[in-house]
Parts: sequence; C-alpha cells; structure tokens
Amino acid sequence: MKIYLDKNFVRNYFTIQEDNKGVFSHFRKVVLQQYESYELVTNYASLEEIGTQKEDLLFFEMLFEGIPNIEFTPFNVDYDFVWRASNEGGFILFLTEQTTEEEEKWSKLRGYEFISHNTIIHKWAKYSNYESLEWSLLNPNSLDPELCFKDYSQLSFLKKFPLNSIVIVDNFILGSKRKIKENLLSILDSLLINTIGKKISIIIVSKDRNILSGEIPSVQDKLKEAHAYIETSVQSKFPGLQIDLGIIKYNKSFGIDIHDRRIYTNYMVISATAGFEVYRNNKRVYNDSDIKSESVFKRFRRKTSIVQLANIVAFFKKAQNYPDYYYPNNISSPLLKL
Repeated sequence: MKIYLDKNFVRNYFTIQEDNKGVFSHFRKVVLQQYESYELVTNYASLEEIGTQKEDLLFFEMLFEGIPNIEFTPFNVDYDFVWRASNEGGFILFLTEQTTEEEEKWSKLRGYEFISHNTIIHKWAKYSNYESLEWSLLNPNSLDPELCFKDYSQLSFLKKFPLNSIVIVDNFILGSKRKIKENLLSILDSLLINTIGKKISIIIVSKDRNILSGEIPSVQDKLKEAHAYIETSVQSKFPGLQIDLGIIKYNKSFGIDIHDRRIYTNYMVISATAGFEVYRNNKRVYNDSDIKSESVFKRFRRKTSIVQLANIVAFFKKAQNYPDYYYPNNISSPLLKL
C-alpha cells in the first residue's frame, strides 16, 4: 500500500479535535504505527526539512516510533498530482490538505480515500467500525440470527468506501447462469450501490470449464457469453454506471497459486471459507462455513492481499500467451495495476 503524506497534513495534525478518541487512536495504530508495511511518499524535500520544524519532527519520531523509509517527491496537491498519483493503482491512501468539497470530488472521480486534518475523524470512523466483520452460514435456527449471514445485502455497508476496482476470485461462480444470477450478480448489486456515473473495473477469476451454455464449442466463446450476460445484467440494473469487465480463466497448470474465495476492493477484502455460492435454486445454502469482511488496514490482511493480487497479475501475464484464458483483450484494473 502506498500512502501519500502531505506536509501540510502533518503540520495541522496536532490541531485535530479528538471528538472520538477511539477513531483517532485506531488511525494512529493501524496507519502511523504500522508504517513499516507501507510505501510512504511525501512532499517534504528531505529529512533535514522535517528536522527544522518541531511539530514535524514530533510527528515522525513520536507517532511513527522511528524514522520510516520515505520517498521524497515534490508535489502540490492539485489536479496534476491527484491524477498522476491515482493512476499508479494498487492500494492507495491520500493524507492531503484539501477542502472537503475537493476531497469528495476526487474520491468519487478516482475511487480513493482523501483525508485531511478536518475530515479524519468523520472519514476514518468507517475503517474503525468495519475493520472486521464475520458471519456464519449455519442455519439461523441453530445459532443467534445476528451471527448468521442472511443475504448479500449485508455487504451493502461497502458503499461507504471509495471504489474503482472489484476483483472476484471464485473457481465456480461462473459455472452456470443460475450461479451468476443468484450469487455473482447479487454480490455486485451490493458492491455497486452509489456508483452511478462512475467507472468501475470488475475482474472475475474462475476456473469453471462449464461457463454458461454447453452448446458453445470453445472456451473463448464461453468467456464471451459470460462477459455479455454479466455486462448486460449489471448495466440494466445500474444504467448510469460504466463498467470495465474482464474475465480470467484460472488454470493450476500454469504453476501460479491463486487463493480463491476472495473479493478484493480498494479498501476491503471479503473471504468465504466455502465459496460464494450462498444461494442454490433460490434457496439459502446452510453449511458450517463463514463469510468475513476485513479492512486492508489490518496488517495481516493487507500483506497477504498484496501477495495474492500479485499472483493474479503474474497468472494473467502468463495467460496473455493463451487467448482462450481471458476476455476481452484489453483487460484493465487499477487495483491490479493493469
């Protein structure tokens, strides 16, 4: 994950009103005190400049508990900077000083979180409140209903987080129109709330060979049919949304292990221990498995997700030598840096 740290954010940091000490403490813990697992880019000129200001030095020495590895890159928080930095892709957080209106504009346009000292308490609350959620797929009759996963609308809280990319990895979610309609499209319905007018990349990685109708002879044609069905279904539900949809067919013989049963977004990761076929023939599937949502600011989830996404990219680069393994030709994903 890359964090862009504006020196004006640092210089205003100690003026923040700690209206919610729990949220503020969470930010310090998972961002500032875990700096070793981030790429930190700042518009300070050097360590020497940091040392000339008492507050700056205190921020780095006390809050970071040491001097992190820093990339010193001159930038002003303007249109050119935001566009260039957000084009780099991957997991990104902007700690920059802008007006609330500018933050909201860039967050909606580019799909990343922009936080200033004025908005940190309000914006970080969701990362604290939704850091980790877990539900069981057991029958509610045998367990407290509050602990059970009812339907995919329970993921609608994800609309609170900026979004430009979704990567879904499930080996069997494209196995039939039924699976796509009952599960994949239901997942996308929850993830794509409040995205009208945006452009969202959706990448689906699956190994199921029986994608849609069995009469279609080639794997490539099956990928095309699945692509058309999903794209048409999503656009009919979200007419103002631009989607950049890509499908990658996984094959273990490529020698690259991809951990399936995961959904990756810009700031959250959803995992399902038994896969995402929660519905079968319009009925809830009950089993002893779980669905879990975690923030990428959790150290373990962030580190493992970066490795898992890198494996998907490595697989796709190999697959580019075999046209039957992906569709369309111009697959792109900001999260995967494609």
